[in-house]
Amino acid sequence: LPPDEVMAAIKNNEVELTLNQGYSEERATFMLFGKYPFRVKAAIFSKTDRADVHNLQTLAGKTCAGPKGSVIIQTIQEKYPQIRIVPTDSMFDALKMVSVGQADAAIMESNMGQYLLRKYDITDVHLAGFTNLFGKEGARASYWAVAKDQAALKSILDKAYDSLDREERRSLWNKWFQFDIAAGPGPQQRLNLTEQEAAWLSEHQTIRFTGDPDWLPQEAFTSEGQYVGIVADILDLLEARLGILIERVPVKTW
Repeated sequence: LPPDEVMAAIKNNEVELTLNQGYSEERATFMLFGKYPFRVKAAIFSKTDRADVHNLQTLAGKTCAGPKGSVIIQTIQEKYPQIRIVPTDSMFDALKMVSVGQADAAIMESNMGQYLLRKYDITDVHLAGFTNLFGKEGARASYWAVAKDQAALKSILDKAYDSLDREERRSLWNKWFQFDIAAGPGPQQRLNLTEQEAAWLSEHQTIRFTGDPDWLPQEAFTSEGQYVGIVADILDLLEARLGILIERVPVKTW
């Protein structure tokens, strides 16, 4: 589903849960975001033989490719109209445009870009620099977000994630990136659900969600409809902790 359709699905209660959402004040009017956010750093990728592209100022008057609907690209379009944006269907498509000379640069989340360069053996493109779009800390995003009226579901997911110990989280991260993660809550804990949360959970043994069909290593749907990636592994652990079924609803486009 395109981002606007995902947002509409949340607003219309067609799905209770969506994943990997960037935070904005506008989105916070109709969604509740996970308790533990992760930070998104926007990186600039260019050809390895170019030295003239390394920050947003050097992209003025140049062509920049990036995944349509992303918070990063939307922010650039709003704040830097002098940069010519070419929306692409995926991060890989943006990197490929740079590789074949159809764009001066591509902008996307740094870890994802580097992962794709390694996965597809794109050797003539590299990370040339970072943007200052969201300050030094990067943009805030959450592994999950729920509809505004699903406060109980948000609390349950937060507590389930709390119960994952640091080694489980580290293992998931290293499986895809081989980077360290920031320390989170310590040893595994029992879920201390309130009476209201326990009642909600007993009445909602199946929770539906959808995600990006092609955004590995974060998430993807295979041609057989199987959901895979970092968040898929997290959901498997949450299902085990909560004793519920999180129904993956395959989609063909983001």
